[in-house]
Amino acid sequence: CRQSVNDQVVLVTGAAGSIGSELCRQVITFQPVELHLLDNNESGLFDLAAELAAISPQTIIKLWPASVVDERKVNEVFNQVRPQLVYHAAAYKHVPMLESNPDEAFRANVLGTLNVATAARTYQAGTFVLISTDKAVRPTSIMGATKRIAELMVLALARESEHTRFVAVRFGNVMGSRGSVIPFFLEKRKTGVLPITDPRMTRFNISLQEGVDMVLWSIENAWGGEILVPKIPSYRITDVAQAVAPEAEQRVVGIRPGEKIHEEMI
Repeated sequence: CRQSVNDQVVLVTGAAGSIGSELCRQVITFQPVELHLLDNNESGLFDLAAELAAISPQTIIKLWPASVVDERKVNEVFNQVRPQLVYHAAAYKHVPMLESNPDEAFRANVLGTLNVATAARTYQAGTFVLISTDKAVRPTSIMGATKRIAELMVLALARESEHTRFVAVRFGNVMGSRGSVIPFFLEKRKTGVLPITDPRMTRFNISLQEGVDMVLWSIENAWGGEILVPKIPSYRITDVAQAVAPEAEQRVVGIRPGEKIHEEMI
């Protein structure tokens, strides 16, 4: 992985998010010559840049407060940066919220991916990596459907591109990320009651570090045109709740719109 990143120009979209920021932390230890952070979260970018500068002072870090939905801005960034590695982590991810806002899910996850991936091909990036999700498998939600479309676009671009490798890596649920179940349970533990969607429900859970390790590994081992599917464990939601707060009562509240009882990692 160090050989792939060292002395390269790297661009991370969604850089201020849970996955994007961990990507940046690991990438910068390999000392890229430039690390470009793109996100519409201005404060998040500012805080992350200060943290990264202390890890690798010699790496040039540049911040781009922008949205991947803005095609003109995305092309402007690529024209100036000419990245060799592109990690596309920018996306909307909350399943029930996106069920109520399908237009925004489509804009961010489909059109945003199209803008970044097309720019990667136009400006001849060496590798483009899409961060996808197990929810793209036989999707029952708006979020899963938009990420499946994003995967299919990346595969189509892989067939057409002469200069850029296009790869997708599927994540499961990232433990500890913003909006994930463990921080939610930790907060609800104070009340003595943990809301459980369905006692049968299972999820693939992976730590941020493990997930980012897989993304970086994909650069070394992908030919291009693949969807990489990790082997990660699946847990019952009731077991997670028991581990986080064994003293709390588990109260079944029912699954939310768009959710499955079981995700698939195929």
